[in-house]
Amino acid sequence: MNSFSIFGNTITTLENSLNIRARKHELIISNVANHDTPNYKAFDMVIEEEFNKIKNSKKELHLNKTNSEHLSLKPQINSTQPRILETSQQITLRGDGNTVNIDKEMSDMAENTLMYRASASLIASKFQGLKNIIRGGK
Repeated sequence: MNSFSIFGNTITTLENSLNIRARKHELIISNVANHDTPNYKAFDMVIEEEFNKIKNSKKELHLNKTNSEHLSLKPQINSTQPRILETSQQITLRGDGNTVNIDKEMSDMAENTLMYRASASLIASKFQGLKNIIRGGK
């Protein structure tokens, strides 16, 4: 049986976003740490594609309302599985076979950090709103 959530699936989506952004950060750090490792192939995580799938999915639950005052139930989406790709297709001028582009990795890390902070800020504001409701708007 599905239960009604105060914020719909917003908290779940933001939680998934935080978890995935943390995993991407670890992947970027791994690439940076192996910048000087011969024959190391850089990896990247495709995140936006998975979030777009969730956003564009038209999953609907059909429920019978017995009263017009009942709240509608929205589907819970709690599984986002990003793909991890080896970026060995990159052209490298290095003689050791390493495909890590340190400039790209640092740029990706900065972008990922901003997206993580945005998700953390959104989830904090949702909980602050709930806190205000519990306190009676004071």
